[in-house]
Amino acid sequence: MMLKKMKKMLIYLSLLSAICLVLGSCAPAEEASGDTIKIATVGPITGDAAVWGTQQQQGVELAIDDINANGGLLGKQVELVPLDDKGDPKEAVSVAQRIVDDPSISAVIGHLLSGSTIAAGPIYTKGKVPLMAVAATNPKVVEEGGEYVFRINMSDATAGADMASYVVGKLGKKKIAVLRSQDEYAQGVFEAFKARAEELGATIVSDQKFVAGQDKDFSVMLTNIKKVNPDLIFADTLAADAALIAQQKATLGIDTPLIIPDGATEPTFIELAGEAAEGTIAFSYFDPTIDDPKIAVLMEKYRNKYGREILTYVPYAYDAMMAIAEAIKIANSTDREAIRDALEQVNYPDGVTGVISFKNRDRAVGWSVVLKVENGKFVYVEKSN
Repeated sequence: MMLKKMKKMLIYLSLLSAICLVLGSCAPAEEASGDTIKIATVGPITGDAAVWGTQQQQGVELAIDDINANGGLLGKQVELVPLDDKGDPKEAVSVAQRIVDDPSISAVIGHLLSGSTIAAGPIYTKGKVPLMAVAATNPKVVEEGGEYVFRINMSDATAGADMASYVVGKLGKKKIAVLRSQDEYAQGVFEAFKARAEELGATIVSDQKFVAGQDKDFSVMLTNIKKVNPDLIFADTLAADAALIAQQKATLGIDTPLIIPDGATEPTFIELAGEAAEGTIAFSYFDPTIDDPKIAVLMEKYRNKYGREILTYVPYAYDAMMAIAEAIKIANSTDREAIRDALEQVNYPDGVTGVISFKNRDRAVGWSVVLKVENGKFVYVEKSN
């Protein structure tokens, strides 16, 4: 009799083991244990994009400093786990899986670059780990990442529509020529820009495409644009190509105003374009000269800790950590699934970059910053909305 019971038990255990093997685990979901609440940041800390990955990490560090100075979360201090994906999508997938497999990490901020975040997103969703993107602007980040991927910054689609609202609705430009690179970034911005511009009564009178980094002579395209006499030229590309367009536009004597998107709004554009950059209207997600006491306080903290001036994505990384902190408070838990569900309820009014809330896991309300090149510098004009 005892032998039969033992055999039944062995069969039961074997079946249970097989089921658990298929499911990956039969352990119940548990909160992260330990004396601290661990939040990971992932981005390119080495490689060509290291300056951006470093500022993301620093923004999170500043937020954690403030949170811990005010008693931490749920009676615990917050601990940062910084990781490097080198800006490589394959490395991003590997790092994401390591995080998923480490139950002590409650949430992730990163991966900074769109390509890396798009690659890593499904890993987090499958592993049920909430991810907050800080600078990944491609619409696919949230669309394809899955239910655990959120974004604190504006997407390319939102930015494109915002640009159109400003130049058509506020500046009254109705005939717009576009020179755009054939890549996902420019395509995403253009589609949203075009839809919103046409909705407001503007017309895209010329739409010409080129291969980024390869096509260097834009004179024919610009000559064709000159013939249609637009009110505005939109160089929908990154800084180096936008600078070439500005230079050749000036050489051809075309005085039509030029606008550039956030991807081109960096010092490199002015350095390469020189005097031809003057008067260019540029869009960004942030500018340190915005007259806002929250920004002034963050800038001072950043300057004191790191000895340099604040960069674009520091405030977004700071707010990403604050959004996750709010979710942990709402959930009253460090459980990954609970944090993810609580993120949908976040409505944090004190964000450095404005009110923080989410709609379909994307930033519900955001703003673009309008700049203008004057005397060799980007000068703050206003927020676009």
